[in-house]
Amino acid sequence: MEQSSLRDSYNKWQQQKTTQSPPPQAEQASGSYISNMWSGLPIYNQDTTQRTEPEWYTSLSMFERYSLFFVMFLSSFLCFFLCFMLLPVLSLKPRKFGLLWAMGSFLFITSFSIMKGPYAYIKHLFSKERKWFSLAFFSSFVAVIYFSTILKSSILSIVGILVESVALVYYIVSYFPFGSGALSWLSSAGISTARGALRI
Repeated sequence: MEQSSLRDSYNKWQQQKTTQSPPPQAEQASGSYISNMWSGLPIYNQDTTQRTEPEWYTSLSMFERYSLFFVMFLSSFLCFFLCFMLLPVLSLKPRKFGLLWAMGSFLFITSFSIMKGPYAYIKHLFSKERKWFSLAFFSSFVAVIYFSTILKSSILSIVGILVESVALVYYIVSYFPFGSGALSWLSSAGISTARGALRI
């Protein structure tokens, strides 16, 4: 009798322990934070069926997608590496530097479309948070190509390279925690300083 009562008491205690022990809030918070960060990256696609993507993309295997992504991603860094290594020479020829830098930036930005999906990535780029970046980047990309190859203006090519570089930095930093808020604060502070200097 004593053994059965002790066993019943122990079972009741185990049941109360399992029902009254909720998962730690810290683990839930950290899990949701990591999930939100991962879902915000441009390599994440919530549409696992990918029914809206083109047929040529859905026919690619995951190995082919990763291979194509890494080829484009590494090619962009190769362009950036050549720009820095040949900077003393290319600084005398800014139009060639602009073409190489524009190609690296374009490969870097478009490489993520292979992982996220072309249509989903276009929606991501032109979302409310990133539409101004996208307009600035692609406009400056086209401008650099036009200034370097058709108009053949070194000064305008340098201006286009600067705008494109700022847009690229904004794109990268915006994925860091508090990156968008920091960039907004810096841009507002810069505008206020410029207004004060120009007395506008």
